[in-house]
Amino acid sequence: MLEFHAYAAAAPNASTLLMIRDVSAKAQHDRNRADCFAVAAHEIRSPLAAISGYIQLLQLETTPSAWASKIYTQLHEKVRGVDVLLDDLTRLNRMEYEAAGSVGWRKPDLRAVLRLSLRAFKEQRHRLCLDLPAHSMRAKVDIIPLLVALRNALENALKYSAPDTMVTLRLQSGPPGWACIEVLDQGPGIEPLYREKVFEKFFRIPGQQEQGSGLGLAILKSIMQHHGGQVYFKDSPGQGAHLVMELVLLPSASYIP
Repeated sequence: MLEFHAYAAAAPNASTLLMIRDVSAKAQHDRNRADCFAVAAHEIRSPLAAISGYIQLLQLETTPSAWASKIYTQLHEKVRGVDVLLDDLTRLNRMEYEAAGSVGWRKPDLRAVLRLSLRAFKEQRHRLCLDLPAHSMRAKVDIIPLLVALRNALENALKYSAPDTMVTLRLQSGPPGWACIEVLDQGPGIEPLYREKVFEKFFRIPGQQEQGSGLGLAILKSIMQHHGGQVYFKDSPGQGAHLVMELVLLPSASYIP
């Protein structure tokens, strides 16, 4: 496996440097790491399933007091929290270390993908506003990971917004050849100092009270890179955060200048 890098000099008569590097050993190391993590995650899930089953048996065989019921509920939440964390870590591991091919990718209308992403938020649908263009916008995407990215973006916005405020999911044209998927909330926003750091694994803004694994935005960034796109927070004219995800549109689309 070879990796190519080209560096063009700024001066018109200067040379261009082309670097070729053999990354076969690194690629194999990454594959081995991904395989080891997958095995470890599977081994952890087995005792978690057993613990959850034992808790349910205890609840069925006895009539727990109010205090015991609270303990059982907390145990269930802890087990579920570890299971969700394993899901996030496994997904991030797959995005970062497994080979990124385009087999099975589709060319959907992004408007349909955004509508589909809202199905995971039936209980909070009243807080979500969907803003779509009149014309179709198509891109070649890996649909399941893209839906995960949209879910993470919306969950993040809903988590840090007051219960009586709206979150907007918007699709619009960006720079020529690009689509912009935006998520706008009315929460406390993100200080410029942390707008890049929040995409790092396990990073949490100091003083933050909301619980979480610190992986949602890191997974979102990996998925956008997987698509050849990018994600960032931009300045918001009012209160709240303004998340932007950019995807490459199909070059044959008639709406590209």
